[in-house]
Amino acid sequence: MPRQAIFAFFVLAVSVGASFAGEDKKPDKKEFTLNGVIKKVDPSAHMLIVTVNVKKVPADREIKLADTTRFVFQSGKDKQVMVGKAAYKNERLKERARVSIVLDGEGKAAEVRVSPPRDVK
Repeated sequence: MPRQAIFAFFVLAVSVGASFAGEDKKPDKKEFTLNGVIKKVDPSAHMLIVTVNVKKVPADREIKLADTTRFVFQSGKDKQVMVGKAAYKNERLKERARVSIVLDGEGKAAEVRVSPPRDVK
């Protein structure tokens, strides 16, 4: 009888432990920020082409934008927030503008922070 009780307790402990093991999974991909300069704005494809430095070597990345992408336009103390396709009408979303893009786990832009281009000397 004690063997059966010990075996039943063991089976119960293993099954409960296995059911809790699947609940602690973390998302596979995290959000991350990408800093660069806009090379091209493509409103028809709903995409930005951004030049970023990867290991000190410039590389172009195509960033897909969602309809819910939040755009934050900053210029000194002035800050303007727009969502989606309405941001294409803003004159600050142009080539050579500096951007910080927060990408979601799928690689789409969740937020785009736009700063004016640096002065060329």
